[in-house]
Amino acid sequence: MATILGKKLMLFVKNEDTYTSIAYATNHTFTTSASTVSVASKDDADVASGAGKWDAQDLDMFSWSISAENLFAYEGNGMTCDKVMELYLSGTLLDVKFGLAKEGEPDNGKGEGDTYAPNGWSQAATTANVKMLSGQAYITSLDINASNDGRATMSITLTDKGAVAYA
Repeated sequence: MATILGKKLMLFVKNEDTYTSIAYATNHTFTTSASTVSVASKDDADVASGAGKWDAQDLDMFSWSISAENLFAYEGNGMTCDKVMELYLSGTLLDVKFGLAKEGEPDNGKGEGDTYAPNGWSQAATTANVKMLSGQAYITSLDINASNDGRATMSITLTDKGAVAYA
């Protein structure tokens, strides 16, 4: 079975003309959900068979979000916390992608891929076997955690504006 290492699935945010990662990522989560609407009616009631006691649901609306956790830093490889804060406070609609990072990237110039990201990670090319989730989203929450016994972190949630594509 070909499994994917979690460190290879990344969030990419369009910054000018290029999709890039947010610096010092530690975790990403893509979530999708669907709401339902009741379609049960009085016409469904049949006391003898027990019908009418159970609700019936149809799918109504779909939604998606991506959460990201990063070490907090003012400098870094990829999009910095300063830039993320700027995008959040301005209410910028973002083009985002979630999927595989380019294999063997980044390279630190010593032939040691996956060790250093001078400009942030970039997305892998999509193929029939490698697909990317993409869509538009707003940063709807931003938390900065500064515990006494560890590194400061930043957590964000991006919430959809419309459908997510999977291609």
